Amino acid sequence: SLKKLLEACGPSFKVYDVDCALVVPTREELEAALAVASVVHLRGRDIATVCELLGLPELEPGLLAPAMTERFGVSYCVIADPRAGALVSSIAGEQVGMDIVEQGGGSLLGWHEAFLAAFVYHVFQGSTLARCCGAAVQYAQSVGATNRALSILAEPEIVTIKGQG
Repeated sequence: SLKKLLEACGPSFKVYDVDCALVVPTREELEAALAVASVVHLRGRDIATVCELLGLPELEPGLLAPAMTERFGVSYCVIADPRAGALVSSIAGEQVGMDIVEQGGGSLLGWHEAFLAAFVYHVFQGSTLARCCGAAVQYAQSVGATNRALSILAEPEIVTIKGQG
């Protein structure tokens, strides 16, 4: 039913947030989702599982991300880990890596969601891939550092996206 819903959406921007700690998809489910996704977001801990499901040798992020964009036509492949860094590859062949300076005492709850939200926001703003990745890391770290107390951050800018389905 999810596949039918996604197909009914037509040409729209679709984000697939892979989290194998919650549910490990079958190979068929993973490939079907990747075939319609605009952005795929992988957690570092899920690399081995995703490679195994796709019949790939376990690849490091710098090789897996471009393989995902090339093989499935995904616009962006994001591999992020709050302790190891972030790497983004685009279908245009660009790749950006970002080290993360760990801030002790913060919470990791919501880190990936904040990262992904900021990344997609900056993609829609037309930012460079480096800016998308950098802003995503910065926002995710601020969420962790504030223990999700986002009321201290500036009021978010409201963006209307036209023509995106």
